[in-house]
Amino acid sequence: MGCTEGADAHTAREAVLALVAHLGVVARAEAVRADTAVEGGARQAADLIGAERPDRCRWGVLSFGA
Repeated sequence: MGCTEGADAHTAREAVLALVAHLGVVARAEAVRADTAVEGGARQAADLIGAERPDRCRWGVLSFGA
């Protein structure tokens, strides 16, 4: 049996709610959010990745295709 067999919207919702109710997960997510903001945010991260991989970045949008 695969890990997604029997999964449905209700099961997924319950799993997400259980995850975000865990205080350790909430604290870690907030720490990552704060660190990202200090470092310039998601836009800065995308710019840094694009600068390292110009062959995978077209028109300012990362391309993960072949």
